[in-house]
Amino acid sequence: MSSSALIRWGKLAAMLGGVVWLVDNLLFLAFPQAAWTNAVVIVATLLVLAGLVGFHALRKKRYGRIGRAGLWTIVIASMARILSLIVFLAGSNALIWLAYPVAPSGILVGFVLYGTATLQARVLPRWCGVVLIIAFPV
Repeated sequence: MSSSALIRWGKLAAMLGGVVWLVDNLLFLAFPQAAWTNAVVIVATLLVLAGLVGFHALRKKRYGRIGRAGLWTIVIASMARILSLIVFLAGSNALIWLAYPVAPSGILVGFVLYGTATLQARVLPRWCGVVLIIAFPV
């Protein structure tokens, strides 16, 4: 797949991921005890990861070690969260500690690194880097 196609599909995935996160938050407010909202979290996380692949294709040569470290931190922490939620949906609480205190901390660190690299690379407007840094905690 060409770089421009990855960027285009990445943008679409990132936008859909944002919509799915919004739907997940609304569903969680309506049904706080429903386990199937974890499946929605898995879909949203996968879409956001696909969006990050598009961002990576856009500036992979310009954002250096900090950007790569941020990207891989997000990917590893997100995959750990997805794994723990799948195990939870299968009926075990063995990895639930990974889904909530550990993985979100890793995702937060990854987005801060990735946003910092975006600011330094100056490939995208400055507000994009700022949003990457502050969006996850907000």
